[in-house]
Amino acid sequence: MKFKGVLTASRVTVGGLAIKLNPYYFQQFALREYLPVVHGMKGIFTKHHVYLTVHEGMTFYTKVEDPLPGLQVVVEADKIFSYVQL
Repeated sequence: MKFKGVLTASRVTVGGLAIKLNPYYFQQFALREYLPVVHGMKGIFTKHHVYLTVHEGMTFYTKVEDPLPGLQVVVEADKIFSYVQL
């Protein structure tokens, strides 16, 4: 499934079960399953790229310093707020 265009969200809230994956495994998982991805920046002094996706009711995420290429980013978030530490 191909996604066209990118939506912009002023705030994305993450709650419940959030599973952190290694950036390599997150990228391979999202590409293999053709999952739409939410991208945002997090951090005060050092900015990190945060990528989120949902698969079968579970939220998977990764946090990296450099952007991950090849992902199907469908939502570009201005802020990412979470009840769990990302």
